[in-house]
Amino acid sequence: MPVRHRFSTPLEFLEEKQDYASIKALYNTKLETAALRNGRVDNGAQELPSIEIIAGVVENVLSEFPYDDSENSDAADLGFEMIVDDFPTLTHEEIEENMDLIDEYYTQNLDYLVFTQIAEDENLQELIEGANVEARTDIFKIICVFISTVNEGYSAAKTASALFKSNNADTDAENSVFGDQLGEDDQQDANRHLLFSSYLARYYYTKSSKSKRLQFSKVVGNFNESCSDNNEIDSKEMDVHNNWIGRKLFNDNCSYKKFWG
Repeated sequence: MPVRHRFSTPLEFLEEKQDYASIKALYNTKLETAALRNGRVDNGAQELPSIEIIAGVVENVLSEFPYDDSENSDAADLGFEMIVDDFPTLTHEEIEENMDLIDEYYTQNLDYLVFTQIAEDENLQELIEGANVEARTDIFKIICVFISTVNEGYSAAKTASALFKSNNADTDAENSVFGDQLGEDDQQDANRHLLFSSYLARYYYTKSSKSKRLQFSKVVGNFNESCSDNNEIDSKEMDVHNNWIGRKLFNDNCSYKKFWG
C-alpha cells in the first residue's frame, strides 16, 4: 500500500511482528549506538524502562501521529487529515477499508520512535540509571502485565501509555463514595476494577474500531489477574466480572466514530 513514509523507521522493522524481545533488542541496539556516539559506558543489555518514562515520551511525540489525545473519545478528530496526507493515493473509502493495516503502520512507527528517543536521550538515561526501584509487589505485577500484553502482539508504547494513565483508577476509587472501605474484595475494590478496565479502553490509542480498545482492556485485565499473587478463585472471578462491567460501561457510553462526515 503506497505511503508517504516520513518516519525514520526501517522498512524491515515495519515488516516484522514485534514482541517484548524484539522491542528490547531495538532499545539495546539504540543504547549501544548512542553510548558509542556520546562516549558513554555501555552497561550491557537492559530491560525496557518504566511505563512512566515510556508514557511520557509517547505524549511528547503524539502530535506526529493521527491519534486523539483528548479524554473524550467522541471529540472532533482531526487525525484523519494526517492519514490522507500520508496515504495520498487512497480514497476515503479505501482508507476505511484498510484502517486496521493503516493503524498497524502508525503503531510500528510509534514503537520505533519512542524507544529510539528514550535510548538517545541522555537526560532520560541518567534518570533511568539513577532510579531506585523498590521491591514492591505492585511494581513486579505491572511489569508482568506489561510484558505479557506486549507478547500478545500489542504495542509496547501504547500499552505502557494506557497502563500508566489507567493507574488513576486506584486514586479515583479511593476518592469515591466507597473511599472509607479497605479496598479488598469490597465495593471500593469492585469500583477500582471497573474504572481500571474502562480507563484501559479509553486510553488505548488506535484508529481502528473501538472493539480493538475493548479487546485490549480484556487482555490486560486478564493478565492483571494472572500476574497477581492472589490465588483465591472467588476473588479472581469477582475481579474478572467487575472488569467486564467496566468494559460494558465504556462500550455503552462511547459511540463508534464515523471516519468522514
